[in-house]
Amino acid sequence: MNKTKTALIVSLLLVGILLHTATAAATATTATLSYAVSTDRVVVDAGGAGSFGITIPAPAQEFAAVQFEVQLPEGVAISSVRYSESGTTISPTQSDTVAGLYAFSLFSASNVYSGAITCTIGISYNGPNERTITIKRVKQDRYTGAHTVASEVSQENARAVTVAPYGSSDVTPTPTPPPGGGASGGGGGGTSTQSGDGAVTPSTPTDGVDVEDDSGAGSPTDMPRPRPVLDRASGKAYIFGYPDGTFRPEARITRAETASMIYSIVDDSQKGLFAQSAFRFSDIDSGAWYAEAVGYLAEAGIILGYPDGTFRGENDITRAEFSTIISKFEQLTSTGGMPFSDVAADHWAYGFILSCYANEWIVGYPDGTFRPDAMIVRAEAVAIVNRAIGRNLSDYLSLGTKFTDVDPDEWYYADIVAASNDKP
Repeated sequence: MNKTKTALIVSLLLVGILLHTATAAATATTATLSYAVSTDRVVVDAGGAGSFGITIPAPAQEFAAVQFEVQLPEGVAISSVRYSESGTTISPTQSDTVAGLYAFSLFSASNVYSGAITCTIGISYNGPNERTITIKRVKQDRYTGAHTVASEVSQENARAVTVAPYGSSDVTPTPTPPPGGGASGGGGGGTSTQSGDGAVTPSTPTDGVDVEDDSGAGSPTDMPRPRPVLDRASGKAYIFGYPDGTFRPEARITRAETASMIYSIVDDSQKGLFAQSAFRFSDIDSGAWYAEAVGYLAEAGIILGYPDGTFRGENDITRAEFSTIISKFEQLTSTGGMPFSDVAADHWAYGFILSCYANEWIVGYPDGTFRPDAMIVRAEAVAIVNRAIGRNLSDYLSLGTKFTDVDPDEWYYADIVAASNDKP
């Protein structure tokens, strides 16, 4: 490939798959390029990874350069780019002048097209809200020697790909009015300065999941049934890490994970107190790893479901929701006033959050907020549970951490060590 051709591709800020031949030079012409996108919505997995593909048809002749220009929003990163013909994985090139604008240097190994061209773009995202990737332009140039003889350019109106957090629906949701009641799930704790991003939980249950008074107004009433007793004596581990040796302290926690964790801190003598009927939920299979936990907690009135009969275990949960779940193991108390500036008296979880605070299970943030609608993360969840079961962190510190991503200097170190080890 000659220097003139290389300069042409670089000057476009886009990269190419350069394929060469020797035909006569001709006057350049321009046409519209049609291309396909594999999906308009990417839901990342538990590790924050996802991908989408851009496919263009085979060109009319073998020698050409195909170029991609993609705009990334804040928080979304490109993890890999793979070109279908050669299988080569390359690193993207970021624009020096436009923030978040990337071009791809994708060189064909064989210097010929064998058919349609697909560029698969791997992404990573760990935020709580949806983001939009913009495919700015796809361009294909064909050459004779140093001369561009024809160009095909995609329509300038950009194509959008939505990036959704782990646990979201893989179908773009239809907006619904805010729920009147509460929802089950996670909630924060700790004195962490981690932001939580103020995320509002998407598509929360509307039947007062974890809320006896499902009107959402005023302080909720106590459960008119026996309560399971928490295990405050055995000191056994109740949460574990991932196969890769990580704990992921700032990863969000789902409804299924919350149910499993909470069930594991119920005293074993209480496990027969309620019949387990997870199959009241149409989306829980008998073999689901969290079926037993959900069945028990549902019968105990600790965690409920959605009006359509589903549980939606993959949904993430908020700090208010987690506080609601854990508060149901004790008589609700309203001792003192609400210390958090962002929990209004008409918030559906007001009574539950206040009760958790009165029991010294939650602390909040240094700025005086609780951020009830922010998604909880794993470190915050174990901090709350450790306080609720009265776990003495100093009893476990000598064991140290077994996780590669839990730094001894972080605020959550002692909580994670205590939650993931049996008492020595």
